[in-house]
Amino acid sequence: MKRMLMLACATVIILACGAALYGLAMEVPNDGPVELGWKLPAGVADLASSRNRVHGFMSTFGYADLWYAGDAKAFSAYLAEYAKLKDLPLELVIHPAPGSKQRQYVSEPRAHYDWELSVKWGIALQENRTDDKAEGHAATTLPPEPFAVTLHLFLSDAITLDDIVVPANVEVKSGGEIEQFVAKRRAAKAKP
Repeated sequence: MKRMLMLACATVIILACGAALYGLAMEVPNDGPVELGWKLPAGVADLASSRNRVHGFMSTFGYADLWYAGDAKAFSAYLAEYAKLKDLPLELVIHPAPGSKQRQYVSEPRAHYDWELSVKWGIALQENRTDDKAEGHAATTLPPEPFAVTLHLFLSDAITLDDIVVPANVEVKSGGEIEQFVAKRRAAKAKP
């Protein structure tokens, strides 16, 4: 009887923890508004809910990554709205190749995208997160505010550098892929 009671308690605990952990991360549907469950800076929810969204993922650990597809005109309109955000450091990180992402919890094909909105808060604001390094993203500047909202552009035939005009209040950074390639090549040449 005692053993049966311990087994029942262990089962309840495992099920409760599993249900709680399942709620920590989720896919973001492509249609409708994005509700991150946090008080976001003004304008961020509207950007996140853009109709160009092709995929998204969010976690209660403090981040949401949302991916969008479109042409240069659509990106320029999105960038203009991004530049209107107040009291946040605004960064556009440019990557040299188109983006694609395997969806986390569904068997659908990879989502191809042209830009990404990365929203971080709380624990996710720790500098140099390992998943950012794995994705090849440059480290973002940590704001004094509790949010970082970074826009990533993935160049392709649909959107080229000649197509975009970056507002003066948005800092431009390289995603680091080309610099990594050059450094790797130099290191290989330096070996006897």
